[in-house]
Amino acid sequence: MAVAINLSFEEMWEKIIACDPKYDGLFFTAVKTTKIYCRPSCRSRKPKKINVKFYHDIDEVEKAGFRACKRCQPEVDDCPKMGLVRDIIAFLVNQYNQRVELKDIANHVGVSSYYL
Repeated sequence: MAVAINLSFEEMWEKIIACDPKYDGLFFTAVKTTKIYCRPSCRSRKPKKINVKFYHDIDEVEKAGFRACKRCQPEVDDCPKMGLVRDIIAFLVNQYNQRVELKDIANHVGVSSYYL
């Protein structure tokens, strides 16, 4: 299960409109009318806001009956440590406006500061 980020629907909508790659893997955009899901950075035509649903976990979106976009390929990981990277990014996003040290991040994701 992925670590969920604390963003509202409106904030996630802004990220997909901006095609922001920093949120790839942290949430997925599912379009009810096409039954396709994408990464936030996908450059395909944007759906109507009313037809969008957001998911934080790829397994969850696929269980809901959506299939991966052929353009952005959200089901393909670019790196073997992508799960760790997603957990770190989610932690940092959720700790926005708070002082965070390397040891805090390492403790949260379960690795040493040196490894991180």
